[in-house]
Amino acid sequence: MGAVKELSSQAIERLTRVAPGREAALVAVGNRDGANRIVGVARYAMNADDETCDFAIVVADSWQRRGLGSRLLTLLVDTAAARGFTRIGGEVLAINTAMTAFVSAHGFSVILSENNPKSLRVERRLDGARSRRFATDGSMA
Repeated sequence: MGAVKELSSQAIERLTRVAPGREAALVAVGNRDGANRIVGVARYAMNADDETCDFAIVVADSWQRRGLGSRLLTLLVDTAAARGFTRIGGEVLAINTAMTAFVSAHGFSVILSENNPKSLRVERRLDGARSRRFATDGSMA
């Protein structure tokens, strides 16, 4: 939740590779002047309980308020539910009222974070159940 000047090789690896069955990443690509550019990313990662996951979403400033974030979040929630997760959540800075309103509009509850007084915890129940099993590539087995 802050600016980074340079990424370590481990951080680059973590951001560019997805652990099948434990994580998912959705990428939105826009074309401007004949060049494709990533304009949005939504990800989730399974928590230690194997039943819930935490998510993150980012949309380029010039692509905000066009419905892209809503589409990415909807697809991410649907993917997490299909993979059998029971809840999806995340941390939002308390001052980020736009993000709080955004996730609230998508059915997330907002509560004070237990870990950080400057953060809010956002969560949404899913219809999934981790009793389903998935192959190592993330597809249903």
